Amino acid sequence: MLSAEEHRDSVEDQEEKPIDFKFLSRQETMSQVKLQTLEIILHDNQINYETGDTVIGKCVIAIEGRIRRSMINILFTCVGTIKWYQQGPHSRYHNSHTVQEFSDKRVFMELLYKHPDECENEFLESGVHSIDFEFELPRGVGLPSTFQGLHGSICYFLEASISEDVKLPPLFRTEPLVVCVAAPIRTNLWLPVGTDAEKEVGYINPALVHLYASLAKKGFYPGEKIRLDLVTVNDSSSTVTPRATLYCTKVFMTKNRHHSIEQHFEAVKGKDVARGQPGLDQLFLEIPESCPLTIKNELIVFKYFIHITLDIPMELDLHINIPIIITTKRALEETRGSPKSRHTSLDASFEIND
Repeated sequence: MLSAEEHRDSVEDQEEKPIDFKFLSRQETMSQVKLQTLEIILHDNQINYETGDTVIGKCVIAIEGRIRRSMINILFTCVGTIKWYQQGPHSRYHNSHTVQEFSDKRVFMELLYKHPDECENEFLESGVHSIDFEFELPRGVGLPSTFQGLHGSICYFLEASISEDVKLPPLFRTEPLVVCVAAPIRTNLWLPVGTDAEKEVGYINPALVHLYASLAKKGFYPGEKIRLDLVTVNDSSSTVTPRATLYCTKVFMTKNRHHSIEQHFEAVKGKDVARGQPGLDQLFLEIPESCPLTIKNELIVFKYFIHITLDIPMELDLHINIPIIITTKRALEETRGSPKSRHTSLDASFEIND
């Protein structure tokens, strides 16, 4: 049996003995910690990136207590979502149509920061700590560009959380820090493209009208002016007039339904071409700065083309399309002269089979 003095010494030894956090559960560990700050700060507050870039930043945490560094998770994610409503079949009971919702979601990228091996078992004591991190945005893996629209979105964001295991719900989580990522197509950009069409005009004495349109390259960037070269051969008695319009077809796709939207921009009219006159012309179409980049994935497809119409009085007009790619100025500059930018076996017109 211990004396009163020995018992007091034993109690003091127990009180002074530090807690060994290695053997505590995550709930017990966090009960010993008071979180004051948890936030992500990007280098130079940069929020605009392009695939191939390195995202550099730091996670700042201020605590009272002691936690394992490995419990702090830093995640870089890209998520795509789509949703639209469509009139359903007629209801014979209510004499009205039902409204159906179609939606889907995809995670295109999920990068988890890996702490250095030597820091895996490190403990953060009371105070303010900064954890530097880097993420390299992969290039050439089919990532989509940032987009926000009525029927869908592509969102990139970083967030930090505290959890014993990333598979478990986090105990704490920061608000997502959203960044803009351009994922430009980098093939076929400098490939010259062109097409032509012809038709007979007139019933009594039919004559041919021929239209040829070409572009010096296939890739353009938002804000750039597209130069369209036209050659019109008019053997008919009518005066014909070419015009060109930039179109964007947006396709949102679930597993069992596609929703397509066609958007067109301001048309540009060319010179009138009378019979026998030289029909050489150049039209300039400006791409709006707000145009999203060309996108192709299993959820969202954006494809662009120039629609050329030859107006023929009293006849059906002549129509041709030239597909183009909306990319970034940087991608164009970096691929100038590259063989892949002039030819690839991939079909850059992105045909969609509905």
